[in-house]
Amino acid sequence: MVEFKILEGNLGLSFSGGTDSSLVMYMLMRNYSGHITVFNTYWHEYINQAEAAKRVYEKCKELTGHTNSTMVNTPINEHHNEHNLFVTPMQYQSEGKIDYVYTGLTANPPVELKYSENKIQKREIRQNKTIDDNNFYMPFINEDKKNIAKLYEEFNLMETLFPLTLSCTDSKTLDHCDACWWCEERKWGFGKL
Repeated sequence: MVEFKILEGNLGLSFSGGTDSSLVMYMLMRNYSGHITVFNTYWHEYINQAEAAKRVYEKCKELTGHTNSTMVNTPINEHHNEHNLFVTPMQYQSEGKIDYVYTGLTANPPVELKYSENKIQKREIRQNKTIDDNNFYMPFINEDKKNIAKLYEEFNLMETLFPLTLSCTDSKTLDHCDACWWCEERKWGFGKL
């Protein structure tokens, strides 16, 4: 079983609406009654990502009964780099509003997938360090998608939460494109889109 800690202090969650951050949200809402600030950062031209995140957020509240959270949506554009995905939660930290930010970062698959040139190299750099220097907590950083799928099964989320998640970064709808590395990783881990 993956160790999932409830840290002490004001908690935030960096949330995309994909399978990994959605599971972190579910587990956090299920095990923590305090206030959670949910940070959803999405590319401004991909409003579908914000829509997917919103529906997962609402489903997690429904499934857990958690009523003590706030969602902060931040659209970004092509002038931002990937580090800017965390600008808003880091700003909240610097202002003393939150102490820790949970993320759904996971390990890369131990196999070569189609489009593997697009996999996230930094995932491997972060492995074995669940809390980084910025107080970002990554409970699944040493787990790959197959292990995330097992947790979805364990918590009976395959029929309720999984279908609402959106892992694809190329689609502009609420459906997966089935032609990018993120879709390949999802199919590898879960056996389906």
